[in-house]
Amino acid sequence: MSEEVTFDILGDLLYPNISSGKPLSDVLVEEYFCLQDLDGNGLIYGYDFFIEGTVPPALADLELNIYWKKPSKYIPSWSDYIENNIDNITEV
Repeated sequence: MSEEVTFDILGDLLYPNISSGKPLSDVLVEEYFCLQDLDGNGLIYGYDFFIEGTVPPALADLELNIYWKKPSKYIPSWSDYIENNIDNITEV
């Protein structure tokens, strides 16, 4: 099971637009449904990029949504997203 990461832990360095204690996975789900960049990387999760491999349950459930279409860019893993945000984004 993956450890839940919150913005309080990550701080303002990686995600300057967010200052809440919400789990990062929940913020990405909100990005998808609100069509708005909430983590400050200029991209919207589920439209501009997705995270490959094992992800937190909230994101795994989101990919089961009937409207989910796999974006053309991806980040190799959840831990890579946490550590590097979109620095390692790759085209499918």
